[in-house]
Parts: sequence; C-alpha cells; structure tokens
Amino acid sequence: MPVAYASRFLTSAETRYAQIEKELLAVVFGCNRFYQYIYGKQIIVESDHQPLEAIMKKPLDKSPIRLQRMLLNLQSYDVEIKYKPGKELYLADTLSRAHLSNCKSEEETLDLEYQAISMISSLAVSDDKLREIKEETKKDGTMQALVKFINEGWPSHKDRLPKSLQPLWNYREELTEIEGVVFKRDKIFIPPSLRENVLKKIHQSHMGIERSKQRARELVFWPGINKEIESVVKNCSVCAEYRCSNQKEPMFPHEIPKYPWQIVATDMFFWNGDDYLLVVDYYSRFWEMFKVSNTKSSTIIAKMKTLFARHGVPEVVKSDNGPQYSSGEFTEFAKTWGFRHVTSSPLYPQSNGLAERTVRTAKSILTKARRDHQDPNLAILEHRNTPINDVGSPARLSMGRRLRSSMPSSTDQLLPKTVNPAIVQTRLKQKQAQQKKYYDRSSRPLEYLSEGDDVYVQHEGRWKPAIITSKAGTPRSFNIMTEDGAQYRRNRIHLRKAYDRVSQSSSPEKSTEIPSKEEIKVNSPITNEQLQYQETREVNKETLSSTGETASPVKTRSGRMIRKPTRYNDYV
Repeated sequence: MPVAYASRFLTSAETRYAQIEKELLAVVFGCNRFYQYIYGKQIIVESDHQPLEAIMKKPLDKSPIRLQRMLLNLQSYDVEIKYKPGKELYLADTLSRAHLSNCKSEEETLDLEYQAISMISSLAVSDDKLREIKEETKKDGTMQALVKFINEGWPSHKDRLPKSLQPLWNYREELTEIEGVVFKRDKIFIPPSLRENVLKKIHQSHMGIERSKQRARELVFWPGINKEIESVVKNCSVCAEYRCSNQKEPMFPHEIPKYPWQIVATDMFFWNGDDYLLVVDYYSRFWEMFKVSNTKSSTIIAKMKTLFARHGVPEVVKSDNGPQYSSGEFTEFAKTWGFRHVTSSPLYPQSNGLAERTVRTAKSILTKARRDHQDPNLAILEHRNTPINDVGSPARLSMGRRLRSSMPSSTDQLLPKTVNPAIVQTRLKQKQAQQKKYYDRSSRPLEYLSEGDDVYVQHEGRWKPAIITSKAGTPRSFNIMTEDGAQYRRNRIHLRKAYDRVSQSSSPEKSTEIPSKEEIKVNSPITNEQLQYQETREVNKETLSSTGETASPVKTRSGRMIRKPTRYNDYV
C-alpha cells in the first residue's frame, strides 16, 4: 500500500510537451511533492518509459535541451530510475485512471518554454536562415514524421520506424523540437534540402576531413554527415590540386643476390667541377668510380666495359633515367653484353637507393681527403677493407681476400679466404629485415591503382589530372598520360586517386562524359595529344571493364563460385 500519493493536472503548455518530457516531469513532480520523505535517501523510481533510464545515466550537457532544466531540478536527490513495464506498475497505473475532475493545479510549473525560447533567440543564425530551416522542415515529409515521433513518443522497436528514420533510433533520447526546429542536444538538425549548401559552407576554408568533421560537430547534425563530409573533401578539385605529398609506403626490399656482381647499381655524380661514374655491387657493396670527361652514353659504356671485363658481366644493372642510361646506345650495349637494364621511377631516387647512398659515401671520402691533403685512393682502399656489419669487408666478399694497404698486416691475413655465400645471404636478409622494420613504422600502404584509373600526378608541388595507361616494368611504377597528352612514368607515391572525376563521371545529374571525336571537332580546337588522352581513357575503361567481366571463377567443393576481384588483376 502507498504511504502517500499525489497528482495534478498539466498546464496548457505542458500538454504540448513531448512524451519523454511528460514522463520526466512526473518524476520531478513526485520528488518535489514528497521532499520530506526522500531527501537525503537513495531513491528508486520505477517508470514504464524506458528512455528515461538511459537519460539519467548521461552527463547533463549531453541531454536534450528541454530536459536539462528538469534533470537539473533532480540534482538535489539521489534518484535512480529503473524501467518496469506498465502492466507491472499496478498501483501507479490504477491511481492514474482514478483521478479527480475539475481540480486546479497548485504546483508551480517549470519554465521549460522560457528556456526553449531563450535557446532559439540565442542561436547564432540569422532570422532569414532560421525561417528557411523552419520552412524546409515543415515541407519535408520525413522531418514532419520525425517531429511527430519526438512529440508523441517513439515506438518500442526500431523496426516499427520508417526506414528513413531508423538511423536516428540511437539518438532518439537526444532529439527535441522547438518552434518548428529539430535539435540534437544543442545542434540544429538540418533538413535534407539544405544539406548540400551546409556542406559547402563547412568546407569553405578547404580544411581536411577531420577538421571539417570537427567544425560540423559543433553546429549541425543529420544522419550520415561524416560520410558526406568525407565525400565532399575527397571530391574537392581545389583540395586535390594543392594537397600534401603522399605518405611513404612500406619498404619494398630488393632481391638479395646469390654471388658477387650478379646485380649492380650505377649512377652519375658531380664533384669539385668534374663528372664521375659510380658502379656498386649489391652483394659485396664493393664500388668503383671513374672520372669522365663528359656524360655521353659512349663514354659511360666504355668505362662500364672496362669494369665488367675486370669483375664479370652482371645479370642486372640498375640505374636512374638519365639520358646516358635511357639512350638507344645503352639499350644496345645491354643487349650485346647480355644483362638486363632496370631503371628506377623518375623523380624517385629512393628506388635506386644503394647507388644514391654510395654516391654520398664517395663524395664524403673525396671531400675529407681533399680537406686533409691526403690521397683519396688510400681512403677508398681502407673503406674496401672495412667489414660491413659483421658480414665481411667489400674486398673479401668481392675478391675473396683482404687487400694489402698501408696498414701493417701479416701474410696469413692476406691469404685468400672465401666467405660462405649462404652466411652472407642470411646476414644480408637479417639486415634488410631490420631496416624494413624501422622504416615501416612511419609508413602505410597507399590505395591500389590499376590501368584506366583517373588520378592526380604530383608535378612541381601541385597535383594535375592524369590517367593510368599501363603498369611499368618495376613494382609501384605506372605509365600515365596527362590532360595535355604528355606521357610520363611515375612511382605510386606521386599518384593519388581522383575521386572527384570518378564520382562526376558516374553521376547522372552532373554528367562529365568524355566527348566524342565529332563533338570535340565542333565545340573547340583540340591538339592531337589531347585527343589521344581522351581516346586512351575510353579504351582503358572498356578494357578494364571487359577484363573484370571475363575473370575466370573458381568452383569450391560445395559448388560455390568464387570470382577474383578486379582490383587484384595486376597486383604486384
């Protein structure tokens, strides 16, 4: 049996409260009326309105605006609200149906309407924009259905909501409606018709994805806003043009050679007014350099012939794309002498890293020897006799012996002593793995690109539109064509997926279809290179789609057909 009970009528303003507000108002009324019984004690309030249980566990500033005043009123009490189905609240349900008629309320009502009016007036929004939000909210059927659920109560299950409102199920306790404007806590719920304009304003300063999200979180809300912001930023052509450089990718280790002078790297460098040719062995790290009178292919070839006659013809020669290496004369030299010539990606010296590092070592030795007035050849000799990370010295790994130098040594120390190639390979792999481990800490894989993709290529600090025509012969290297018809070879780190052109080409509303040859001739003059660029886009798109459709499926034992994703067709 109850110790005491009380009830009162709702005022005209309170009758317009949302259901959750009426339920919480009942709790406030009960606590204030029975103050002398409950003050200073732990109180359990049983309610058949389940959202109240979650609301009471949230911080005050995370609650809907219209509930904050009532929750603040409850701070004087140690109250815990527990959900209990209405059919089990026997006394409360019975007494609520046996109320008195023509009874006047003597209770002071909370000024929630004043709080709501104060909130509307304090919004940093112009009257015209606020009026537009109200009008668009009133016009939109989905928004009106949302307002109805807010004011009249939400269904007991998410499935009973219209599909357009189901994404709001988890936010239902935070939504409120004030004078025709829907709020999620203190953020305005933007009607669908105004969202595109709001997204443009959010990205007006061309901030990145995270900064744009942070800006939006402070002011506005609608379901899926984060994904739409990501799409807007990715599709912004201005941001794409001036975007920062790509983050470095995980290290792609080179092949460990099996014997000396199997794989060599070469590079040119300039020091103290002279040009030099440098060749280094990947196995032993033994290097030789030659001063050359010019950088013509014929001069470089003559020096390399002398070197190969001394150490043997390598299987692979790696170099950059300098004119002396990319000439037809050097190609004929590689064919005649029987080695494979591999070039690094242009503007990416890291792919010819061993040669670049050895050039720095050679320059350092020459500079210090000159400063110390010493013979640089003696310094180079000592460098060749110095062991490399317990693997062995370059001289011993390359020639099988220690070279006699000005340092005192015994005859036994100069006798030939070969190093087991298996041990060398193991130690080189361990060193390589350690380098990769530390290098990869600050790297991440870049998005996969394939033939026919629209991309941006980094050129002189800016990103310009291009298309991938084919994969080059080396890993992470692509042949591309820019809009002016120029063709380049670039490393993956200099390419970025062009989301804006991909989304525009697939959008039926904003058509950017590639014009036909006839349209090009009629509309505006165009160069042969630009026409080739447009034709390449068409051919590559058709080829890519056709190869995707004809991918051979694999049948499992259960009979299920598994098809390989097209993005893995050219995986390296």
